[in-house]
Amino acid sequence: MRNWDFQRLKPERVIGCNTAVRLGEDIVDVLTFGDLNWFRKNRKKIEKFQNLVVTNCEGAFREMPSLNFMDRRPAGLYRDALGWNGNTGAVAINIALLLGVRCIYLLGFDMHRTPAHSNWHDHIINPRAVRPSSYELFRNRMVRVVKDWKEYWPEVHIINVCSDSQLEGFPKVDFDLFWKLRPHHKAEVA
Repeated sequence: MRNWDFQRLKPERVIGCNTAVRLGEDIVDVLTFGDLNWFRKNRKKIEKFQNLVVTNCEGAFREMPSLNFMDRRPAGLYRDALGWNGNTGAVAINIALLLGVRCIYLLGFDMHRTPAHSNWHDHIINPRAVRPSSYELFRNRMVRVVKDWKEYWPEVHIINVCSDSQLEGFPKVDFDLFWKLRPHHKAEVA
């Protein structure tokens, strides 16, 4: 997604994670994050962001009480809290479920590193923080997310729109084919 045109998301409902704040309110309807260091580095952008911001980062909430805060649970999906599961993508899934979304399309859930990059952007706080071994941890923690989704929200469809994702448990669809076939359909995207 590094060279993808994010403007294509304008007609969609988007829950953006972390640095998606740079995409702006025209694209990101709900912003979420879970890391205090990321918050401190990006606080000014968050303060200017006009759409909904939801976090389970208690330290950020203490520093900025105007944030929409929900308790953090270490693993799983919840109706009264947000499961951390080691990554903000899992938090976004939990938020989408709490908002009553019936179909969630995951973008950027490839769960592996490309040879040169760990993310779709170059605004990494600590480039050494996301090592190749981190992705195994992310994938292992998502097992609980998949389990809870199937058990507690079986009526919700979650589809991973990623051609080469290493994340198991969610049905996958080819990225290019997906966007070719659904150019104008309203969707909820996490």
